[in-house]
Amino acid sequence: MYPLVVSDVRLSEADFINLSLRITRQRRWIMRGVVVLTIAYFGWTSIKDISFFAVLSIYGGLTLLILLGSHWQERKKLRKQYASTVLLQQATTYTLAPEGITSQSTLASCEINWTNVQAVREVGPWYVVLTSPGVAMLLDSRRVQEPHSATDLADALTRRSIPANIAKASIPTQPSTAEPAISFVDVRPTFAQYLGLSLRLTFRLMPIIWVLLLPIASGVYELAMLLMGKVTLLESWQRDSGQLWMLGFALGMPLLLLYSSWQQYQKTPLWQHVANYNLTTSGMRVESVITKTEVSWEAIKAAHRLGPWVFLQTASTNGYLLDIRRVTAPATKSDVYALLVLSRLL
Repeated sequence: MYPLVVSDVRLSEADFINLSLRITRQRRWIMRGVVVLTIAYFGWTSIKDISFFAVLSIYGGLTLLILLGSHWQERKKLRKQYASTVLLQQATTYTLAPEGITSQSTLASCEINWTNVQAVREVGPWYVVLTSPGVAMLLDSRRVQEPHSATDLADALTRRSIPANIAKASIPTQPSTAEPAISFVDVRPTFAQYLGLSLRLTFRLMPIIWVLLLPIASGVYELAMLLMGKVTLLESWQRDSGQLWMLGFALGMPLLLLYSSWQQYQKTPLWQHVANYNLTTSGMRVESVITKTEVSWEAIKAAHRLGPWVFLQTASTNGYLLDIRRVTAPATKSDVYALLVLSRLL
């Protein structure tokens, strides 16, 4: 039998928004719950000053306004992400074989092992194959090619393997050329490097995040007052309980950030193994023990210089990290930057 092929999968803007919202449903409801509880707390503390019905009207209206605004903002953000991510708009063919899944489009090709599939979620006719946090292959069961069916696809993804009677698929690769390449060998960021680069990149791409420093600074000030004995915990609560909320935020946010970053680092296969990169005027090839990927420069949104690192952004928060110190002779870091400028990424 032939390999199981899901051909010419096209993801519309509506499909992308629907899939994204379904995948993040639990997280979004948790965030909304936190907002509602926070507003309810401040409303409860205000009852002693104004009537219950006034509190219900003011804080209930504020809650409704925030929830409706977040609902609209989520969809606006996803529409913008879809429009700016070229790879999402390409027709892609997926091939399921004994060793893993390969994908092929006009701008990129990728092969991953079955061991790198972290989860499979069924959303209507779609199968969302998560390979790392925020990265997934989207397979449309309506595009399964004969002699296989949607049932065969479901069985294969459930087992995360392919029966032996399905022949081994060839890895889709671009035609080899004699085009000179700039090579990087044994690239792998440590967790400390990844954390530092993530923070720098987040503050650069989302400057509104700087606003979070205000409650953190307020919480740190309150902690200093408590440690120096200028105020007791009870006095702080009676004077302004909001300051204690800021203190909790200031203490909890770094721990939450560290934990979430560690989880993302551990669950991203590309950061768990050294990888070799080859850059040419047409695109980039990435090879490691767990994946082989080829990406055209058209699929890269931008390149960001972060000290000795370059982040090649393919989506809002995803991409590849190049360690300029790992470039091999005779190429130099100047050649790398010149190539990225030529590709209109810098």
